[in-house]
Amino acid sequence: MKYETLHSKIANLTEAEQAAGRPLRTLEALRQAGYRIVRERDGDRYFLAHKNELQPLLVKLGEIASVKGYIHDNNTGDRFPKSSFLRSLKDAQCIKLNQGSPGVIEYGVAEQGESRLIAPLLFARTFGDRLFILYNVGCILAKEFYKIIPKDKQCELLLAATTNCTWFLMQMELQGSVGLGGGALKFNAKSICFFLIPTTEELIRHNNAILSAFHRLSQRPIRSIFEELGYPKPNRDYSNIDPDALTLEQVKQASPDRYELDSILFDVLGLTEEERLAVYRAVVQLVKDRLVKAKSV
Repeated sequence: MKYETLHSKIANLTEAEQAAGRPLRTLEALRQAGYRIVRERDGDRYFLAHKNELQPLLVKLGEIASVKGYIHDNNTGDRFPKSSFLRSLKDAQCIKLNQGSPGVIEYGVAEQGESRLIAPLLFARTFGDRLFILYNVGCILAKEFYKIIPKDKQCELLLAATTNCTWFLMQMELQGSVGLGGGALKFNAKSICFFLIPTTEELIRHNNAILSAFHRLSQRPIRSIFEELGYPKPNRDYSNIDPDALTLEQVKQASPDRYELDSILFDVLGLTEEERLAVYRAVVQLVKDRLVKAKSV
């Protein structure tokens, strides 16, 4: 579209011209005044903004946190000093992990290298149909979990909440490696760094609402993603799981805490109700597809 046609749709053109002290009716005039043209997300209006007014909404996880390797088999065993330890995600019930959590045992872990490095977030190497990132408040060491350590310690809880929202789980399904035994979804440390999350500033802006919803979600048992979103327990061939039949009300009734947390993140992202439903349905379809495919091999 030529600027001669576009400029009539710029909502704040008059204000920008007043601030610039001259007409802004050509692209060259805009460039000299330091403006950029920005389109309204879900409309046909345009706005002028300076570069320093345009801040990114999303950042890569690797930009605000470091992702460390997991504890290998050869660094665990009875010959090493014992520590509070979790063998696998299957042994965990809740997002919040502490000394008294089910699955936590006393087990030997090597003292050399980074095996005993404590991380507030634990990201499993493989996932089945229970998708959640552990919030490690009990300084637990965990076998074959990548260690996520936020650069800003004050944002640990917000990051734990964000990585457990359903939009983040959709990214996991899209980026993880499939075709493994049992339909498992697998990750490496590098791939985790590329997940997108809202900026720290954006999360802090919604701090109280995010933490209120996450507090409830983090302390209850996490079910399969199908049950989390309102489906019955899947049968053997998953024929009772129909992604196209899913509704937002179904999710809200099944997991009000998840729905509340998701709604806050969806608001940050500016998603419409149709787009929110598309996220939920996509997660269901992706998980179902990889698990059904594993049964057919």
